[in-house]
Amino acid sequence: MINWGLVLANSIWIGGAAWILAAVSYAAYRGGRRLRANTGLYLGLGLVGAGLALSAGSGLERAVWALLGLAALGAGWQQIRAPQPGPEPPAPPPQEPEAAARAAARPPRPAIAEWLVRTELGWLALLAPFFLFPAPERVILLLGLPGLWLARRRARGRFVPRSPLDGVLVLLLVMVLVSLYATFDIGFSLGKVAGLVFGIGVYYALLEWITTRERLRWATWAYLLAGGGLAAIGLLGTNWIAKLGILGQLSAHLPTVFHGLPGAEQGFNPNEVAGALLWVVPLQLAVGVWSPTARGPGRRGAWGAYLVLVLVTILAVGTLLITQSRSALLGAAVGGGLLIWLAWPRGRLILGAGLLAGLALALYLGPQTLIQKYIDVADPQYGTAKQTLSIESRPEIWLRAIYGIEDFPVTGMGMNAFRRVRLVMYPSSNPDINIDLGHAHNHLLQAAVDLGLPGLIAYLAIWLVSGALVLATWRRAADPGTRALAAGAGAALAASFVYGMTDTVALGAKPGVCFWVLLALIVAMWRQTVTPAPGPGEAAAARELP
Repeated sequence: MINWGLVLANSIWIGGAAWILAAVSYAAYRGGRRLRANTGLYLGLGLVGAGLALSAGSGLERAVWALLGLAALGAGWQQIRAPQPGPEPPAPPPQEPEAAARAAARPPRPAIAEWLVRTELGWLALLAPFFLFPAPERVILLLGLPGLWLARRRARGRFVPRSPLDGVLVLLLVMVLVSLYATFDIGFSLGKVAGLVFGIGVYYALLEWITTRERLRWATWAYLLAGGGLAAIGLLGTNWIAKLGILGQLSAHLPTVFHGLPGAEQGFNPNEVAGALLWVVPLQLAVGVWSPTARGPGRRGAWGAYLVLVLVTILAVGTLLITQSRSALLGAAVGGGLLIWLAWPRGRLILGAGLLAGLALALYLGPQTLIQKYIDVADPQYGTAKQTLSIESRPEIWLRAIYGIEDFPVTGMGMNAFRRVRLVMYPSSNPDINIDLGHAHNHLLQAAVDLGLPGLIAYLAIWLVSGALVLATWRRAADPGTRALAAGAGAALAASFVYGMTDTVALGAKPGVCFWVLLALIVAMWRQTVTPAPGPGEAAAARELP
């Protein structure tokens, strides 16, 4: 049985460590000028102290950690009360004579390396099959990605473009290397490792390319339309499972066209398809339905592109519903509620009233009655016993993931190893979970069993930084289109995070590329809107990009 109190205590200090990492990574991007004045750093230290105090064994240890946590929170409170300096202005553009002199003094860029950097997205498209479907005999081709980073170093003096996530991703990649030592079979983990590294490569390639608002618009529309392709592939390649009445009957008539792919020989998992769509659908709704200034990537044919986006959104929403993933539908409800909250001020009263009414109904009926009614509506043809067992199976899976974290706290089991190690080390008498499950049905636990607690801290820091960037963009954006884009990105993050609490698209999974594209759009949107002053020499380098 799960000790929820201990889980909560450890979650507090892990969240605090992720907060510290997020603050340090962001401050490093800004040149370290605001690290000491960063209240998030002190808040993170306070959470670490509080979590370790709650989980400590002896009274003395608890007292020490509690005092350290209170001291950190006190220092953070002093920072909040102290007069805050105004926002740092963006670096002024250089004068034309100075820019010309700098261009004349700089040695010419190596032609081949520069050409490789300019065409990096095309090269990644060619490398994609080898990363998404890796094989030991073709592993040499995976060196193509570090080769592109070396070309950027040769041409532009840096391996990757700088971003607020750099420090976080360094720790994540280090833990990926550590996981190769921990895994029982590198070949078995290779697919997830290659998928994760490829996603990070796509993230940096997009940041290198998106240097103007026009390119941000093009990248956003390409992502939204690609979501329609993802929905179409999911619609024709999913191994459907009937769950929710008429939707289950509809899915039973859909053909499985795409099958036999490595890792999805019988078709795609509908829950994984739904989780991938949550990274796209809220953004499609925000840009296509909310934004009054939604336009196509070019001036001509803008309304035609807008109509295509509406049709693509309908296809993606329909596919999301047909998957019948209850975790995804809950996440979509949270994301949709956030969009309503941000887009329609008057709707906040309706939304709040609906939440209060739902809470009152839940208290009146009781949890057991609600679960029974949910089961009867969700899957009447299979009967109550089967669905109740399915609901109860989640905590059993989580408990075995916690066992794995306790046994491999630093290194993790290795990516993709949980599905096999669990059956050997933590078997269960429950037939529902004593099978080959691809993940822990919780994205935080899955990150920890794959990459250890340091990997979990890095993964959680990604969410913290990206959420902070979305919030900053929403507050600073002046035009409705950018605000709609920020709201859609925030809703996508909220929906996928909620979905990930009871299901997950594991790190390194093939659809996970969508997550890294979304992160690149968030960072690029933030840079275009907030325009922070980067470190020394970075501003001029960014302005000189093609």
